[in-house]
Amino acid sequence: MTANERASRHLGSWLRWIRPWAASLALGVGLAGCAATTETGGPATPAPEASAPRQAVVAEAYESPRLNGDNVDSLAVWAPGGWLLATAKASDSVVVLDVASGAVVRRLGGSGSGPGQFRRPNGIAVVDDLLVVVERDNRRVQVIALPELTTVAIVGAGVLRFPYGVAAYASGAGRYELYVTDSYQQPDESVPPEAELGERVKHFRVEREGAALHTTLVRSFGATSGAGVLHVVESIAADPAAGRLLVADEADGRHDIKVYSLDGEFTGQVFGHGLFQADPEGIALVECGEGGFWVTTDQQKERTVFYLLDRRTFAVRGSFNGNVVANTDGIVTATGPVKGFPAGAVFAVHDDVSVAAFAWPAIAEKLGLPAPCRTSF
Repeated sequence: MTANERASRHLGSWLRWIRPWAASLALGVGLAGCAATTETGGPATPAPEASAPRQAVVAEAYESPRLNGDNVDSLAVWAPGGWLLATAKASDSVVVLDVASGAVVRRLGGSGSGPGQFRRPNGIAVVDDLLVVVERDNRRVQVIALPELTTVAIVGAGVLRFPYGVAAYASGAGRYELYVTDSYQQPDESVPPEAELGERVKHFRVEREGAALHTTLVRSFGATSGAGVLHVVESIAADPAAGRLLVADEADGRHDIKVYSLDGEFTGQVFGHGLFQADPEGIALVECGEGGFWVTTDQQKERTVFYLLDRRTFAVRGSFNGNVVANTDGIVTATGPVKGFPAGAVFAVHDDVSVAAFAWPAIAEKLGLPAPCRTSF
């Protein structure tokens, strides 16, 4: 989300959150103590280890050519084709990059509302041979076949109001679950009252029947009171094995991540208070057997800080920043073999204009983390 978008959306709501914001600062803890909390404020998980998590500088493996005028936002990897895909909000397109080098391979889209056209594409995901693209201003999601890059389904038209992010995974043979954040606003572009925020996430199911795809709205959800309210939403990630959804709240005074079940129920867990200094944009799950960790971003202007959190407890395992990458919107991880990175990598948007790669072994060595692991996109 750009600075102008944030300013517009926060203008009508900052007074509402100033008291909770002050309270959250008073309760904020240091990096080593940033465990999850329950809705009542008590500890939800065991405390992190006493030793301070490592912090490191990790050099970028590459930075792609500058994509000036595109306003790059979110990322996905299609490993079989060696593609890194990026949404470009200003040019209404999806840029296809070579995952090994960051070189531009091709483009998809252009302004419009037809198949293969976009208006303000934002969230993006790959699941099996399907590319999923959220369009904020067309208020829909396009499902696109890979590698043909042809549209095979439209999801959410007439249901979505102001969609941003998406989490997608396969739930069976030919069946896929899509969770789309919907940051709808009041006419003055302010955040609606909490009582009206019960549809902040839309859950759709996509099923193959022969050559066709059929889509269904399963449910809309979001807490309307308490700690689980989703005020300003964009980034979302799923952990199907654990039955969890992580949804980032970018509202002033919040800057945290809320944990929901796959059935749309708030679990009572919130983490990130006092950790994220800017918007928490970009969440990716790294699986190591039944364990692993989350890669999360702190969208700071000078340098983006990437926090790695325990998959189960959300305790901070370490953090790093690059030499270049700043003001990151989207990230994606690949810790299985992918073209150019046999032991995986983390890919991140830099300041809306380029994409950078961090080799996974370099991150793991600096932070004392296992490598390689298997990643869920």
